[in-house]
Amino acid sequence: MNDYKIIFLDVDGVLNRIWGENRTNLNQRQLEPKLVKHLEKIIQDTNASIIVSSTWRILGMVRLWNGLKELDFPYYDRIIARTGKRGSAQRGLEILDTVNEMGLTHWITLEDEPLHMYQYIPSSRIIKTHGDIGLTVELAEEAISTLNSEE
Repeated sequence: MNDYKIIFLDVDGVLNRIWGENRTNLNQRQLEPKLVKHLEKIIQDTNASIIVSSTWRILGMVRLWNGLKELDFPYYDRIIARTGKRGSAQRGLEILDTVNEMGLTHWITLEDEPLHMYQYIPSSRIIKTHGDIGLTVELAEEAISTLNSEE
């Protein structure tokens, strides 16, 4: 086992709001500065790295990097990998594969639609956002607590 702290990151519904009034076409979705700041806080307080598990890992990695750069995200270099390409319904399994391959003990997933993950991932590792709200201060604190726990 290793001491890496990893955030498996979904983008839509976490770093942007995609439901209700905020719903937009995939190609028009932008990262929201306030929500990205909450991700910054998690990394600042945990020294975690990011593995992209979002569908953006397939269609939008350059867009994600550019969007973070435009927002002066200071932890750009903490994006270290992306999960496989099995598809959205298999993200939980892809995350579990990565956890096992890396021997991770300190990790979370930030996700707005985790239903397809519960069969693979313990609920204590899933920080569930609401797609119409995104990553909140309270959820960021929960993420920090989980990543910094001694388990």
